[in-house]
Amino acid sequence: LVEVARVKKLSENVTLTREDYMREVEKLRATEHAIRTHCASEIRLQMVLIDCSEINETLCQKADEAVRILLEAVLRNLLSRNDLLVKSFES
Repeated sequence: LVEVARVKKLSENVTLTREDYMREVEKLRATEHAIRTHCASEIRLQMVLIDCSEINETLCQKADEAVRILLEAVLRNLLSRNDLLVKSFES
């Protein structure tokens, strides 16, 4: 669950390229897909049944949140570059 904090810090790094951000986005999406397809929704033990569906859903939501943070960072960078380009043509 520290992934969101790592991604927020990563999103503030202005030296990263769009490809760097997209590589992270794909990694997070792959992780979410792996959780949805490979993680059991319940674990049966001898006398206990553990429902993991809520944990799995929480992890997927965190991955979605991290993806959103990264995509917003890409958008901010693109808008910033666009503003600089517009200003260069105006002057």
